[in-house]
Amino acid sequence: MSVLDLGIPVLFIEGRTIPEVWQKAMIEVWKKGGRVRTEYDHEGDPDSRDCSLTLMIREPLGEPRIHRAFPGGLEDLWIYREEVVNGIHDHWVNPQSGKWAYTYHGRATRFPVSKSETLNQIDDYVVPKIAKTPHTRRAYFLIGTPSIDCYVDDPPCLRYMWFRMVPDGKGGYLWITDSHMRSWDLYKAGFMNLFAFADWSDEIRKKVISCRKKLAKKGVISQEEADKPIKMGRWAHFVDSAHIYGCYFREAKGALSVQGFLKQCKKRKPEEQVWNSTDDIVQVFFEAARAKIAAEHKERACLLPQAAAKIN
Repeated sequence: MSVLDLGIPVLFIEGRTIPEVWQKAMIEVWKKGGRVRTEYDHEGDPDSRDCSLTLMIREPLGEPRIHRAFPGGLEDLWIYREEVVNGIHDHWVNPQSGKWAYTYHGRATRFPVSKSETLNQIDDYVVPKIAKTPHTRRAYFLIGTPSIDCYVDDPPCLRYMWFRMVPDGKGGYLWITDSHMRSWDLYKAGFMNLFAFADWSDEIRKKVISCRKKLAKKGVISQEEADKPIKMGRWAHFVDSAHIYGCYFREAKGALSVQGFLKQCKKRKPEEQVWNSTDDIVQVFFEAARAKIAAEHKERACLLPQAAAKIN
């Protein structure tokens, strides 16, 4: 039976690094994805390539971390990373004014429990839970909120992230990550999502290390237990619908088109398709992004008192 006979095939991609796995996924979904219409199609758009997908990344922070042909800029990549990890644009959420309906960081750290109450799922639940009980299966945070998402045009694609610590056989732990997306724009959002989510998981891992030191001082866990290293382990990323939109097939036949991307993958040697995140060319753009974020933060800090004065 051909995978196309399944309607939406189920694909499994495994590799060491994010660029390797993302590139493999792009090629496999292009070749084997089912042909499916979407709610975003315009007249004349080809069907999308679609599948259910599982990615297994052995070294989520392994270098090289950057794929040269991802459809975006390095400056934009770092800004998006900061949106996810540190919530720099959580204040842009205002669906009543036609702005964003959510951010992933906002949902994780201010999950709406009621109209007047929110929960920081990371700091108040995930971190202390897994810090005290490494083998727990309950260390996860949710993004989806049915009471809100059923009534918006663009509900969150990421649904949850789940974490666990397992012995590494060397006296320490491996930090295990699972994530689940209902829908995933593999080409134009995929790489940036993976880059940012990996860093988000790593930041939570660091918080757990810090929390375990505090628990040891309180006598909740032993100092020997708190001193055990926690190293980044494998990441399994599950997707209900990983797709390449049909409209992308019709875009300009340049390097950033789907066809251009696939041609580059065939033409270039593996080492010519990636950068280390520490490479000078990458850091120049990351530093420019940091400067832009700092300037934006400074401008907002100046505007907030003026806005408050107008209200009063």
